[in-house]
Amino acid sequence: MSNQKQLTNAEKVTKFLVENIFKGRFIFLIIGVIGIYFIVKYVSEDQSVSRKDLVQVITGCALIIALFYTIITYEYNQRKFQYDVKNSRDILSFNISKEWHDPTLVGYSKTCHEFMRQCHKILKEVDANKLHEALEAPENGDQKMALLSIFNYFESISLGIKQGIMDEDFIKGFFKSVFTHYYNEYNFYILHRRVVKKNQRLWQNFTSLAQKWIEE
Repeated sequence: MSNQKQLTNAEKVTKFLVENIFKGRFIFLIIGVIGIYFIVKYVSEDQSVSRKDLVQVITGCALIIALFYTIITYEYNQRKFQYDVKNSRDILSFNISKEWHDPTLVGYSKTCHEFMRQCHKILKEVDANKLHEALEAPENGDQKMALLSIFNYFESISLGIKQGIMDEDFIKGFFKSVFTHYYNEYNFYILHRRVVKKNQRLWQNFTSLAQKWIEE
């Protein structure tokens, strides 16, 4: 609970800096311009200072202001970019997770659970050939579509995490038990289907991520 609170406070600070540093840098610039004005005024009133020296003082002050302005602008852009990336990842992670409760996927899940109940003996025996034959049977077309659609959904999530466009901690908290369940029940079938389809990369991101979470 303490870590969640600290994370929330850190996010609030980051958001505040991103929203307000843009205003602050212009205040800094105004102060710098005012400072240059008084320096130039003071130097110009000094009769011992030549025009060449005066130009050098003005140029030096302008360069200092430009340097600080560039640094602040770079820091602002970096912080804003990081904030935008994190915000986009959080939104995408939430939206993709929410889809698990959409009617279509809920229906697929129910169909799979019913099919698992009917094929309990095959699953218990870990007989990949019999399970493959059962899924390929014409009367089980809906069951096959439901199971393959769920695996494709899990694969897209796993690929998103691998590419860094989704937040793994958020997805893990939401899907770890679900991934573990389907991996434990159907990994033997996935291995068999890879051989049948001659594609060893079939749902590879899903199985790798599920195995990683199980071993943690």
